[in-house]
Amino acid sequence: MSGAPETGTIRLHVKPRSRFFAEDDDRAREEAGEVERELARELPNHAELRPGPSDKGVITDIVIPLASSGALTAATEVFKAWLNKRPQHRSLDVEYEVEQDGAPSRSGKLSIDAENVDDAVLEAVVANTLNGE
Repeated sequence: MSGAPETGTIRLHVKPRSRFFAEDDDRAREEAGEVERELARELPNHAELRPGPSDKGVITDIVIPLASSGALTAATEVFKAWLNKRPQHRSLDVEYEVEQDGAPSRSGKLSIDAENVDDAVLEAVVANTLNGE
């Protein structure tokens, strides 16, 4: 990457999942609400958080400016902490879309759980997302 700030955004569509509670169980919604509240607390200036449209349970859309890669790192730290609280049954489905001035948009899907949430995996995902690899 060059020294000039990048313009554009990364949009993350985050859906927390539980293999322990049914999706319509209040306890599943409470667990999912934990990650939403933590994202809102950690990313108040860099992310726009809102419930996803017409989906059951908690879904959070996060919009992060590309010039703020620290916000993306903060989001991944929130993901790691939430997953590690109950690693046996928690996972996150994340859809991402990168819109960068002068480049075609890129998108993809990830499923993150306690087995693939280590720093090396997340750093590779972030790098690939930002660099379009």
